Amino acid sequence: MEGRPVVPLKMKGKLNVKGVDKDVTFDSNALYEQNQLKLSGSTVVTFGGSLAICRDDLRPESAGNP
Repeated sequence: MEGRPVVPLKMKGKLNVKGVDKDVTFDSNALYEQNQLKLSGSTVVTFGGSLAICRDDLRPESAGNP
């Protein structure tokens, strides 16, 4: 995303893994380019001493579809 207008974004929600809900905050960046919203973000979640890192990179979503 270097050289392009990027907006920092925090998204709160729930992550469900094997029936267990965890509150999470994704630290993300958003970029609107060529009529698409692209997001890149990550979060860290612990389950009973185990660490899970979730990451999603620049996945385009149609701007007109929520």
